[in-house]
Amino acid sequence: ARGVDLVVVTHALVDAAELPAREADDPSAALALLGIAGEHLQLFHILALMLLLGIGVDYGIFLQEDPGQRDHAAWLAVGLSAVSTLLSFGLLGLSRTPALQAFGVTMLIGIATVWLIVPAFGAPTRKES
Repeated sequence: ARGVDLVVVTHALVDAAELPAREADDPSAALALLGIAGEHLQLFHILALMLLLGIGVDYGIFLQEDPGQRDHAAWLAVGLSAVSTLLSFGLLGLSRTPALQAFGVTMLIGIATVWLIVPAFGAPTRKES
């Protein structure tokens, strides 16, 4: 039984180690969209991207927790979290203060792309034999 536990834990650690590499594209997409919009890069854009990287990895971990289980609780949790984050940080984009506006716009664009991109990197379900 310990050998099986070790294999399961090792497999979970390998899956978790791949997540940051997958989620590293999300801040790049936010940067690309900011560049297309003509925004000048500021310190608060970078700070928002660091937060965005952490949130993207968290979303990926929650959705990878048990890919064989067809429970929709993780999808609901990630979806509600994304909506509340979009509303709270996205409203900062309406601020007249440039620092808050930069942070809010970056988070708005980034969370939207994270929410769209993370499910695409889901692990295929494993068939039990």
